[in-house]
Amino acid sequence: MAEDRPITVVIVENHGVVINGVREWCARADPPIRLISAGQQLGRVWTGEGAAADVVVFDLGLVKQEVYEFHSLRQLVSNKRNVVVFSGEESPAVILECGRLGVKSYVTKVEGDEHLIPAIRAAADGLTYTTPKHAGMIVADSSPDKPDLSEKQVEVLLNWCSGLSKPAVGRKLFMAPTTVATHIERARKHYDRVGRPAPDKVSMTNRLIQDGLLAPSQADPLASDPWDPSS
Repeated sequence: MAEDRPITVVIVENHGVVINGVREWCARADPPIRLISAGQQLGRVWTGEGAAADVVVFDLGLVKQEVYEFHSLRQLVSNKRNVVVFSGEESPAVILECGRLGVKSYVTKVEGDEHLIPAIRAAADGLTYTTPKHAGMIVADSSPDKPDLSEKQVEVLLNWCSGLSKPAVGRKLFMAPTTVATHIERARKHYDRVGRPAPDKVSMTNRLIQDGLLAPSQADPLASDPWDPSS
């Protein structure tokens, strides 16, 4: 990070009040940090000033059925962008998954500038910054009763246990129904290994809720699929 110019940050966030708050924090920082707003237009991260920004501050959003979308984060990290997630989401599963994807830091909005500004400075130097909340989750995640699920397994399970059939999950995620079934079966084996069997859709849904991967309001394992009644 060059010492003769301010750190530049592009923020992807759809709430103007949050953008203005972060801009004020950046302006008060010593030395000041320059904020570029992309609003909710992710394309602005890849063009113009946003493409040259030292750090991307990203508010992790939701797609249909409240299933988290990690594709944009994965794309940013794979292109060597220094990403700090700044989100109101406090689910351990989501925060830990962002860490696995390679973001430099995950700062919840309740942690505010106390941790966002240090996280931005660390990310600008290519370093990680772990907040106390994230650190506690990392320790808790080492519990022996937690299955080691892959990102794809989690994505499949979230869609399946939110009410879609296996064929519908396949259509949504662009994979064959047999591949969907394979991911589910492998996830079952992971749960079996830690002594928490999930032999059917209802029990798997309960496991996801217990592990903080799925909110009870999102769960609908018995919902019918408009395209295919099979589960």
